[in-house]
Amino acid sequence: MRLDTKVIKYRNQNPFMSTRQIAKEVEVSVSWTHSILKKANLPTNPPRKKKITYICPECNQLVNARRKFCSEKCKYNYRNPLFTCHYCQVKFRRSRSKVTAAIKNGCKHIYCEQKCTYRAKRDNNADL
Repeated sequence: MRLDTKVIKYRNQNPFMSTRQIAKEVEVSVSWTHSILKKANLPTNPPRKKKITYICPECNQLVNARRKFCSEKCKYNYRNPLFTCHYCQVKFRRSRSKVTAAIKNGCKHIYCEQKCTYRAKRDNNADL
């Protein structure tokens, strides 16, 4: 079998193989392998991986980069969500990791500060 047909056969059988690997298998130069593939109208490089698309968890927009958020604002809003104090009804932001840790520890309510926490405990004890 001729070397040029071997190169073409390798490319057709192994589309993910690089030109350098084909040249090594057939034992010819890379430039010669490249020119044979060009003449045969075959790809000289293996196909690239598709880019991963993410969906922003905050606003559900498609993101085509390595980032998982579409903007810094969405990233901030996701990591620091808006909560309402169970005692005084004030809106505030708290780190998502702190809230999930508190829930795992058994906390059922979220308070804006220590004062509200103590007042809520005092009022609950007075009701009992």
